[in-house]
Amino acid sequence: MSPPLLGVEAQEDPAGRGDASEEFREQLHEMGAQSAWRVGRIVLPVGLQAEVPACAKIALKNDCEVAWPETTCIVSVSGDPCGFQQMPLGAWQPNEAAEIVMDLNLPSRQEQTGERSAWAVVDAATGKVFGPLILLEVFWQAIA
Repeated sequence: MSPPLLGVEAQEDPAGRGDASEEFREQLHEMGAQSAWRVGRIVLPVGLQAEVPACAKIALKNDCEVAWPETTCIVSVSGDPCGFQQMPLGAWQPNEAAEIVMDLNLPSRQEQTGERSAWAVVDAATGKVFGPLILLEVFWQAIA
């Protein structure tokens, strides 16, 4: 997983990127997701006057034995969607893969806080989650 591309105001903690399935095992079971991947842990200064652009690229693969339906999409399931509410993916055959580009706008905050955003691969017709959970953590800190 490559590091996210960030606006100059942002910093990334590289240790906050990668497979987070064990950490989120309970949530995966509840949602029906197969795995959890953290695309980044980003630190922003508090008090910015505008959103900060970020771009996360993920490799996504249909590792099921059946095709994904035409109504497959990535959907925001919790936290601030950072301007990336959903993305239609369409039908994918078994073992079909692609790089997904998530163009994000990280919001400004006026106080120190943290937030986790999550997206899932979902069949929009049924609401069934069947792919990975995609996570992004953002922390706003007073930076000297």
